Amino acid sequence: MEPQYTNLAIEKLRVYHQQQGAQVSDCTAQEAVMFDNVYCSSIFTFTDKPAFPSHVVCGGTGYDLGTKLLPDAEAMKPHKNIGFTTRGCFRWCPPCVVCKKEGGEVVRESSLADIWDGKAKLITLLDNNILGLPDWFEETCQFAQEHKIKLDHTQGLDHQLLTPKIARILADTPHVEYHFAFDKPAYQDSVGEAISMLKEVGINRSTWYCLVGYDTTFEQDLERVLFLKERNQNAFIMEYRKLPNTPDPKVKSDPRLIALKRWVNKRDWFQGCTFQEFVARPENKGYRGMFQHGDK
Repeated sequence: MEPQYTNLAIEKLRVYHQQQGAQVSDCTAQEAVMFDNVYCSSIFTFTDKPAFPSHVVCGGTGYDLGTKLLPDAEAMKPHKNIGFTTRGCFRWCPPCVVCKKEGGEVVRESSLADIWDGKAKLITLLDNNILGLPDWFEETCQFAQEHKIKLDHTQGLDHQLLTPKIARILADTPHVEYHFAFDKPAYQDSVGEAISMLKEVGINRSTWYCLVGYDTTFEQDLERVLFLKERNQNAFIMEYRKLPNTPDPKVKSDPRLIALKRWVNKRDWFQGCTFQEFVARPENKGYRGMFQHGDK
């Protein structure tokens, strides 16, 4: 079954089997019985999982963290303009699975030349902490600059590793709007410093992922997104989703987050009106009973 987005593991398997002389095709769960080898992958645990025949190999974080590609398949370079130039992270944030899945240090994976098809003007990077290798980051950006390729750092950049030099490289590299993370209220000062550093080189607006539903209250979540709004930044709320054998959230999800997420994640609303104005909209009357104290 073809995924909504390019799945790097599936594309590596596709190239691997094609090089072995096999005929390769996408299929549905119902069609899986017609094929000798079938693979499926899922990123999220909360998405629906169809029932597959027993010979189907399923992997990805949505199934488990242990299923790995065989080395020969892992080595394939699909050149689909999406991939990793680094793997791993050293932060070991409790709600995140990256260190468990990829390792607790940042290591080189591929060059942009290994990912690029030679024609595309946009490459999507899946690195979880490329700034952990600043020299490799600079080399990667130089390649993008030389070939006039936009980079999309979808997983976010580590704002705590920003320096004036890195900020300048970010500004000089073709890019879609940069993503960073603002997961803890304790990061407010460092986030503010990072925003100022970025503005000094002309990056006036970025998107900041805000984790909710793990160890923060609604009031803390609202304060974080207002902090970003006041500085003309975009926010994107990401709800914590528990994986098997991971800690339970310290704070249970608050139903008011439904309204907050809807306001924040719709950029026109987030930038165009206050949260109080959003809740007061006629179509949002169902939210009003949740807010008795005039949230901003």
